[in-house]
Amino acid sequence: VYLNYSYEGFYPIIDLDVDYGKRRGQSRLSNGELFQYEWMETNIGGRVRVPLTFTRGKYYKGISPQVNFDQKFISKVKPVPDIFKTDQVSTMGYRIYTYNQLRTAARDIYPRWAQIIDLSYNHSVFSNDQSDIFAVNTYWYFPGIIKHHGIRLYGAFQQREIEDYKFSDRVTYPRGITGMQDEELWSFSATYKFPFWYPDWSLPPVLYLKRLKLALFYDYAIGRNVGISDTYYRTAGLDLTGDMHIFRFLAPFDLGVRAIYLFDEERIDYQFLISISFDSFYVGKNNHKPGKIY
Repeated sequence: VYLNYSYEGFYPIIDLDVDYGKRRGQSRLSNGELFQYEWMETNIGGRVRVPLTFTRGKYYKGISPQVNFDQKFISKVKPVPDIFKTDQVSTMGYRIYTYNQLRTAARDIYPRWAQIIDLSYNHSVFSNDQSDIFAVNTYWYFPGIIKHHGIRLYGAFQQREIEDYKFSDRVTYPRGITGMQDEELWSFSATYKFPFWYPDWSLPPVLYLKRLKLALFYDYAIGRNVGISDTYYRTAGLDLTGDMHIFRFLAPFDLGVRAIYLFDEERIDYQFLISISFDSFYVGKNNHKPGKIY
């Protein structure tokens, strides 16, 4: 459960956040076995950011520095290791988000050219035992072999120090991998996505299906922990999704299914995909907002 509020009446922009929910983690014991645990966490925080834009010609360009403070309240659910030395943790965070994106046509799956770099550092404060996490995420977009096809490359690095609190991941694991929390993580992925059918099919007033899309992907990551050999993660698969309107709701839905092959476990998993784009509510603006690419 979460609530986010942003006031953008002046610079800097002020964001207020409150969330509550269950978190899961795991640590490796000295014998290499995984020890899983759970806890309930409430976060109350605020952040200040200054989005600066340098758009010229057909490119969107910008940089957004950000500083945030969060107060975390922890309630143990199952027996947890000694990383939780207190039930309250105060944290500070710093982030720089920069992007360079070619203006995108509505039919393009991805921007034909775009680069995004996201640097962040978070750490606990007011404590003798400091936990922290440093992360860098990069996204690179290129045109596909046919018009409106797109390629997305992702490369990221994360370093986490655990003392009195375990920060959640800032870097994504390969699709289909869940529950892992390595101290150091290198992550890479490649996705080729394209539209293959524009049915313009409707079932009034329930459904209007505009477009079907297919994405092929391969993900790879290396997890490293002190005193333990490296762990390698590899997955591949495809996404089948469609752009549609449901019950004449103005914002379009993106619904579909994902099939993932986990190489190390030699099995296939399936996931249901759903997202909603509210860009339609912004009259006169491009459907693809600069710096917000998925």
